[in-house]
Amino acid sequence: MAVARAVGTHPQCITAVAILVELGRLKGFDLVPRAVSVSGRSGATFLATGGAAKASLIRQGVPVESMATQKAMVSDGFVDSPFLNSGHMVAIDETSRTLLDPSFSQFSRAGFPMAGITAKFGDGAKTLEMPLSEDSFVVYHLDADTGGWRDQYEFAQAHIGSMPSEISDHLSAGGDPLTHSVCLGLDGSILV
Repeated sequence: MAVARAVGTHPQCITAVAILVELGRLKGFDLVPRAVSVSGRSGATFLATGGAAKASLIRQGVPVESMATQKAMVSDGFVDSPFLNSGHMVAIDETSRTLLDPSFSQFSRAGFPMAGITAKFGDGAKTLEMPLSEDSFVVYHLDADTGGWRDQYEFAQAHIGSMPSEISDHLSAGGDPLTHSVCLGLDGSILV
């Protein structure tokens, strides 16, 4: 929740996961980044963050024109990148088989609920489907990682600065996860 607060609705999943992985390390958790593809529906809007999710929705008969796609990935230099197959990043606690999505709120722009996602998944699971409300659900395609994200992740790691330690200090002092002052810039840039 604290990292979701820092990122807000910016489409900055890689930055959010870099912050969360480091925050986890500071708190004694071993989290790893994982590229996933996300499909889902909220009302009449369908979501596809990458090629794997888009293909899944097409197989289900969803017309491409009714899909809200993650255009930011194309405009930010990922054209022809294998990351386009996944299009989204989460953190995974492999010990407890838990997926953490600190930037799901970015999809609120497409009508999805503002939510932080934390969910357990089975060993060997290829998908993780979660209801979000009466008329919305999300599916994480866990096997959509074909690479192409490492450079951007390392860039985010190098530029998150003191954000994780500031959040950690706030939480250690008993602060509410939603009241810290760490946040990305108004344009979604990393503030150092």
